[in-house]
Amino acid sequence: MKDRNAFTLAEVLITLSILGVVAAMTIPNIIHSYKKTYTETRLKQAYSILENTLELAKINNGNTGNINQIFDEANSAGVPADYFGEHFLKPYVSFNEECKVNNYNCKGSYNGTYNLLAIDNQNADQYNANRYYRLVLKNGMSIGVYKKSDTVIWLFVDINGKQNPNRYGYDTFLFSVFKDNGCPWPAGVGEYCYKSDRIYAGNVPKTYGIISENTSCNMEGLNCSAVIKRNGWKIPDDYPIKF
Repeated sequence: MKDRNAFTLAEVLITLSILGVVAAMTIPNIIHSYKKTYTETRLKQAYSILENTLELAKINNGNTGNINQIFDEANSAGVPADYFGEHFLKPYVSFNEECKVNNYNCKGSYNGTYNLLAIDNQNADQYNANRYYRLVLKNGMSIGVYKKSDTVIWLFVDINGKQNPNRYGYDTFLFSVFKDNGCPWPAGVGEYCYKSDRIYAGNVPKTYGIISENTSCNMEGLNCSAVIKRNGWKIPDDYPIKF
């Protein structure tokens, strides 16, 4: 009897079937883990960029406690978002492209209306990228400025530039800057930036506001940056979407 040196066709097919099942079970988890880690890393990096630019803007404007001067000048300017972006962001970041308000042909940034986490087709100005002053950073991110009120500036960060899905809470995250203390804080924290015992100013060490346990990443997705920061810059297990 001759020795058997090869697999039969049936054995090969069974082996391939097993490998296919294993791949189908593991590859989606690998992709999910990669996207999740990518989002966490980029979001934390974006926050660090905003924090550093804010500190430099305050120092260069002669006040280490707030950025009242920039706010006042921006509010008096013809296009406050442009003024704020040019004085708060532009001097302190490495960027490839500057896109002012109503620039509908920004090559490196998304030019449409950002969708909310679970709601599509929003028409309000604050969700329209073209209503923001934008900088396309050399690392591929886009950072935008929108004047929410005379005392609050919205900063959005699109962690993957113009690539899809351009959706808040997924690849786009919102932060707020408050006039009286220059606090770069994830949207949804609200009054916590105003608490006097949590404001950082002058030579007082930085002591950040506590993000309430009631802050949630809701259908809009605007508060998702706060939820992730509260969890140590990790996307929590109960996050409303899967990456």
